[in-house]
Amino acid sequence: MEKLLALTLAFAAMSFTSMAFAQEFKLSSKDLGKNFGAAYHADGFGCKGDNISPALAWANAPQGTAAFAVIMFDGDARGGVGFWHWLAYNIPSDVNSLARGAGNPATGLLPNGALMARNDAGAHGYTGPCPPKGERHLYRITIYALKNTITIPPAAMPAQAEKIIINNSIASAVISAHAKH
Repeated sequence: MEKLLALTLAFAAMSFTSMAFAQEFKLSSKDLGKNFGAAYHADGFGCKGDNISPALAWANAPQGTAAFAVIMFDGDARGGVGFWHWLAYNIPSDVNSLARGAGNPATGLLPNGALMARNDAGAHGYTGPCPPKGERHLYRITIYALKNTITIPPAAMPAQAEKIIINNSIASAVISAHAKH
């Protein structure tokens, strides 16, 4: 009986210790505060931004992460239907950040092996915020830890790409920022 009690207490102590030191999967951006600056807004659709994707960094990915994906979504757009601004995926598991501008395929800043799915502007890259004049929208950027690398057909609609990403994720972390035009 004493051995069983000792083993139970030892297991409980190990479980508590591992829970106490487990860190939450987190996403951050040195480029974003509560609002998107002009550099990150679209250059088009009536907006005159620089269309530069913000730098992103993440930490404490869960064990078993095979790759990462990033999605930027405006849930306020199109009467609440939403607008997908950026979908990057198959970011290698040993990468923990994306450089400012990585959402532009011409910069070559996306890590080797990473791909970008089509967004709602029809581009395979980043399209910055551009809400209708006078409106303020909330943009969510989510990092997903994927259990495997994924395949997204080049012609897939953004909602289909997001579903593939979510169905293959084991964890996610979110940051949000507003934009007004």
